[in-house]
Amino acid sequence: MTVFGNSLSSKRGLAALLGALSLYASGAHGADADWTDTIRYQGFIGQGLVWSDHNNVLGQSTDGSVDFREIGLNVSARPLANFQLAGQLMSRLAGETDDGKLRVDYALADYTFLTSSRTQAGIRLGKIKNPLGLYNETRDVPFTRPSILLPQSIYLDRTREATLSATGLQAYADRTIGNGILAFQLTAGKPSAEGLDYAIFGNDTPGSFDSQTSYVARLLYDNQQGLLLGLTYTAAINDYEPGAADPISPGRLTFRPIILSLQYDAGTWEITSELASRPLKLHGFGVVPDSHTTGQSGYLQGIYRFNERWQALARYDVLYTDRHDRDGRDYAAATLKPAHSRFAKDLTLGVRWTPTTNWMLSTEFHHVDGTAWLAAQENPQPTRQRWNMILAELSFRF
Repeated sequence: MTVFGNSLSSKRGLAALLGALSLYASGAHGADADWTDTIRYQGFIGQGLVWSDHNNVLGQSTDGSVDFREIGLNVSARPLANFQLAGQLMSRLAGETDDGKLRVDYALADYTFLTSSRTQAGIRLGKIKNPLGLYNETRDVPFTRPSILLPQSIYLDRTREATLSATGLQAYADRTIGNGILAFQLTAGKPSAEGLDYAIFGNDTPGSFDSQTSYVARLLYDNQQGLLLGLTYTAAINDYEPGAADPISPGRLTFRPIILSLQYDAGTWEITSELASRPLKLHGFGVVPDSHTTGQSGYLQGIYRFNERWQALARYDVLYTDRHDRDGRDYAAATLKPAHSRFAKDLTLGVRWTPTTNWMLSTEFHHVDGTAWLAAQENPQPTRQRWNMILAELSFRF
């Protein structure tokens, strides 16, 4: 849909969607004449600084990069008690992987058709956040992420646009079971294919990927006492359409990851872990050999809150592109490419200071062994296996 393309059409698309749905709602049976009182606006701005001793992340970070900036404005309204509209405009500059153009991050209509003392069910229509793991739906706002850079083993930034959202339909249902809540979401839609050529082929290509209808299903259980359990399954298909004089044939990419999530929040401290199995199949690309690999990834993360203003984070994050070739030696022998491009082990330490409810300063240090999640756009030169990175981000919300 072209409304999710350039900045001008993004503005018009969000306004048109929310405006049209609002007009419909205002004329619907039982609509509150003062529903405009429910309109809410929120926004945020984040500016980052990134430095690395080797390899580039979020810009030319070996020279010190300020090419990391996040600006968002979201609006919501509830014309009816069981009908909500919501959308967000976003500008994200992230080195060579995101150019900072204004776009629609999400824009949806949410209708709750069933509400009882124990059950709630409804549907959402529009451009919808994919319910992947614990953080994908909130990864765009600095204040709702646990760290500046999310664990790349699960939330890969170089394919952020392909995983963040999809244009389609989502059905959801919540059920109270004992003292806990069981929540289910199923999304069917077309995600963006932006960045997949670099992620799969390692370079820009004459052609492009076209995403087919993909499905995301997530089951969450919250015991309302700090424990959160989750299971996510995704089935994504992308077809490659060759361009002029393209050596790559029309092939198909199939990706079916499964994510297991666990979190326990005791108030002062919090432990989170997610594990993923990542089957990836490439077929029919011609010069790119057919392959069927299963990656493995996961992290263990701890957060300690000293008080309402200060908190510290420690995380160990691991990504293997192929579970049968974890050290990448077989890949290196077959392709003559670096073995360390097939894995990444990231030790992260971070501190966050929130002096007021509107301001936040986050800092973190990464010691990384491997380059599996680096963006090819920013690292055309040979990469270094072991490297370090320091990030800082100053954020403001209103």
